[in-house]
Amino acid sequence: MGTRASIGFRHKNIDWLMYHHMDGGPRWLGNSVMRFCREQSMDAMRTRVDQFVRIGDTPPEITDTHLEEIAQVRSWSAEHLASARQALQKDQLDWDKMLEDVGELEDFMAGFNYWPDAFEFILDASCEWAYIINLDTEKLEMYTHHYSAPGHESTSYPKRKPVGRYSGLQVVDEGESPSRGATLLSEIPLQDLKDLPMYALISYADRIHRQH
Repeated sequence: MGTRASIGFRHKNIDWLMYHHMDGGPRWLGNSVMRFCREQSMDAMRTRVDQFVRIGDTPPEITDTHLEEIAQVRSWSAEHLASARQALQKDQLDWDKMLEDVGELEDFMAGFNYWPDAFEFILDASCEWAYIINLDTEKLEMYTHHYSAPGHESTSYPKRKPVGRYSGLQVVDEGESPSRGATLLSEIPLQDLKDLPMYALISYADRIHRQH
């Protein structure tokens, strides 16, 4: 099973989080997010988040306009677009299929507006890591479920007192005990990510990974 994670933005006290299925640890996804932050300006990220359309439990009906917009941003071939139109006419196309290959922040900076909302995943213990670009505090936040706490002891992870805005929030499935919330590991000023040499950030991510 891949190392699953949550990734996204916080802007105007609103979370925009999506699911990331593979290689979610600090050495891989963590490094990728730090590189992303180095390359983007705060203003550009805020402008793009303001344009996002959240695709959640009650998504809008898919129209040909949606297909054309997505085809342009995702560089679909004419054949791909025609196939999608046929599927739409046959009622065989939904947003899950439309967004199944979207999972990188770069896609959204390039003009993709339809955000595959998965906020609740960060509250689930199967979300091993989370990386949130907080545009309100101008910091990159790193969270994990890899820790041991009273009531949720583990010999595999270090002992920590859960902290951060998600630490007391949990998803509770029927018939199951609540899982522990995600704890905040670190907050890195976005400007520091631009100023520090990349090798120092790689070393930091590697140390976090080894410790958890």
